[in-house]
Amino acid sequence: MLLTPKQTLILETIKAFRKEKGYNASGAELGRILGVSNVRIHQQVKILEMAQAVKVIGKKIIIDDEIPYTLRQHDCMVILKQNPDATQTEVAKALKIAPPTLLQDLLMPLVVLGAIKMENGKIEILDKSVR
Repeated sequence: MLLTPKQTLILETIKAFRKEKGYNASGAELGRILGVSNVRIHQQVKILEMAQAVKVIGKKIIIDDEIPYTLRQHDCMVILKQNPDATQTEVAKALKIAPPTLLQDLLMPLVVLGAIKMENGKIEILDKSVR
């Protein structure tokens, strides 16, 4: 896969942001960092996907099989890591959201992403890379 300097810059910016923050940058954040429009970022990410440098699922960019957390999902994972025995109610309270919202908007997508496993009310972290 041969990338242009611009594509390489975008790919490296995505990787650096994720490494520094622990979650994926939005198109708007990437645009601000690189000084280009969100539309241009979207176009370049599509090209990166066609070049098989990234995989895109919905709005999530996956690089090297890393789990593409949103900021909110990352916050949830950090709380779970810090409090491995926390109940869903305690996690929801820490995130200042209702327990049903936690389950629907954060926990179930994290299960689908393979970041956590839920069984008998217990949450187990499968992604050990969360910091």
